Amino acid sequence: MPKYMMIYKGEATDMSDMTEEQQAEVMTKWGAWMGKVGDALADIGTPFGPGTSVVDDGSSATADAMT
Repeated sequence: MPKYMMIYKGEATDMSDMTEEQQAEVMTKWGAWMGKVGDALADIGTPFGPGTSVVDDGSSATADAMT
């Protein structure tokens, strides 16, 4: 079976800035999403570091928002 990369983008939120209740809510939502994906996800992977935007007229560094 072919493998595909899914890229999702969200705000880079430092969980240490959240209360324990907020952290638990985020992890509960993440776990629910992962449960829906189920066995279709072979490798959860790891976050990317600094990114590059590729556009028609070239490429450029982008803000490190994909964490």
